[in-house]
Amino acid sequence: MKVSTLTIALFSSALLLACGGGSGGSSKPSSSSSSVASSISSSSSSSSAVTTYSLSGSVSGLDGSLKLQAGNQQSLTISQNGTFSFTNPIAAGTQISLSLSDTPFRQQCAINSATSFTLQNNVTNISVSCTPLGVLTGNVSSYHTGSPINQAYVTVTAVNAEGETLMSASARTNETGAFRIEGLGIAERFVLNAWGEGFATRSEVFANSAEQPNVDRSALVLQANYSTGFSASSAANLAVDGQTLVELPANAFVTANGSPASGTITPALTIIDPSGDAGVMPGNYEVRNPETGAISLMESFGAIDASFRDANGNLLQLAPGVSATISIPVASRINEATAPNSVPLFYFDETSGYWVQEGEATLVEVDGQYVYRGTVTHFTTWNADRIYETVNLRGCVRDAANSPLANVRIVASGRDYIGQSTAYSDANGTFVIPVRRSSSLLLTSISGSQSDTIATLSGTQDSEVTNCLQLAESSATITLTWGENPEDLDSHWFVPHPTTADEYEIYFGNKTEEVNGVVFDLDVDDITSFGPEVVTVPDFPHAGTYRYVVKLYSGSGTIASSPARVELNLRGNIHVFSPAQASGDQSDRHWHVFNIQVDAQGNTSLVTVQEFTDSEEPAAALLRSSRLPSLKTGSDDGLNTTPASKRKETKHYTH
Repeated sequence: MKVSTLTIALFSSALLLACGGGSGGSSKPSSSSSSVASSISSSSSSSSAVTTYSLSGSVSGLDGSLKLQAGNQQSLTISQNGTFSFTNPIAAGTQISLSLSDTPFRQQCAINSATSFTLQNNVTNISVSCTPLGVLTGNVSSYHTGSPINQAYVTVTAVNAEGETLMSASARTNETGAFRIEGLGIAERFVLNAWGEGFATRSEVFANSAEQPNVDRSALVLQANYSTGFSASSAANLAVDGQTLVELPANAFVTANGSPASGTITPALTIIDPSGDAGVMPGNYEVRNPETGAISLMESFGAIDASFRDANGNLLQLAPGVSATISIPVASRINEATAPNSVPLFYFDETSGYWVQEGEATLVEVDGQYVYRGTVTHFTTWNADRIYETVNLRGCVRDAANSPLANVRIVASGRDYIGQSTAYSDANGTFVIPVRRSSSLLLTSISGSQSDTIATLSGTQDSEVTNCLQLAESSATITLTWGENPEDLDSHWFVPHPTTADEYEIYFGNKTEEVNGVVFDLDVDDITSFGPEVVTVPDFPHAGTYRYVVKLYSGSGTIASSPARVELNLRGNIHVFSPAQASGDQSDRHWHVFNIQVDAQGNTSLVTVQEFTDSEEPAAALLRSSRLPSLKTGSDDGLNTTPASKRKETKHYTH
């Protein structure tokens, strides 16, 4: 009877060793079993004992925890850098396959040593290293001047489809306005928030992918219109340019911990008029129903951003039960005569990047100016909007060789409404983007410094864009926007002749020009206020001086009073120009903005000109003999409802 017991113990011990331990591969053999097996092994001459070996190694760069799996034998959770070892030995001759799982969201981890081998000895050199996955870089600058904002606050948050936060990180900009955040992870929705002292918060929504984890995304922040302080114990009516934007009762604010605010309160109020650039609005005009999670799109009639801080710079909010009255100036692109009498109010959630409906605003005329007035219980960016019915536009993106391009950002901007929507192309270069039904649109594809913009229409049902958007290696894009008056400003891009002092001119009357195999294009020409007009510069084909000039073609006012704005993306670097910084007589009809000097090796130097002149100052002659019809379907803005007799093609430009 005693012999039988020992035989069973030996069999159990051998089986335990062969399986690498107990349940889950992580339990050690009991001391009693080890003792019995050891004593029998030493007293028996049997050669059936199983040889086992151990697995160990080291991990570096880990920020969090991960799981290292050794095939079906056992797994090990590692939560700190340094050496590690699997708990149980494994039988010799076992085929080992190493793999990683449950790695930190913000990291990319890899096994640098062999991952598949037959166990023939102790393995001590398993090497695992982790590095940040996805890097966000960019700059924070003034929207209207392009001046860098030093020590601006930048936060980025990744959220999933359920609105749960996957990661959050922050940074401060340096003296050049630059910032860098490592470890984005991979997500379909990131929300970037940036703000500086005296500026409104700018929010951008973007995505990345495993194929393109790194993102470069800059934020152009609007300067606050009002910052004069008032006493926390006093009621206050806060006005900008004679318009009261916020009406507050006394003792309206509390600190983050709920204590009543005291001392002087400093407000930052910003009127957001998206008439010329729908992109100045935070987020992507997306509304999320907090109960159902359904996403809708909205069009804007104007917005304001409001924030309040105490003397120590702490952010304040309205106390529970306290409300304030806000008045949102109607966007200059909106015709007050046809504007709705009331619209829903939406506030921007800086964490999720969505707009949330709360309350209603009524159209009110005050001293000849129209505002949407409503009541709010907290402060952020408030928008007077309404949700619209959408249809889908399907299209594709190709490179110069007609190959599909994946992960290209597609932006649809309304021409007859103020709103935008965003999508990304898939692995086949195709995209589906929701837009307002029966509307006029600008459709833009963006990848780094490359872009292509076409004008198109949506119908009452889903439709397809006839021709693919095309991206080529772009050296620069130039975007001109302006206000309601003057109604018509024009982009003029001058390309030097390779051997003479002559110039080629790209403008409304010569939208496409090929020079030394490089096709320059005026993507969009706008004639009814606001813009944008976009010039695409694929490359600089030869040395010389390339010039950009804005001309006032028609309408009241001046270029400076409009106000106009030029944004140059030169090989990924953003430069912003305002006529407020230009010298000369502001009543002149030409604004010479900048030159780009190109040397024989193709190196570019941006030369800021910033001068008003009474002419374009052309070179000896303008060459237009090589005019081509537009090479990009949709670059002609014939969708405009302006009578044909008044369209740009009838202009007779004289120098």
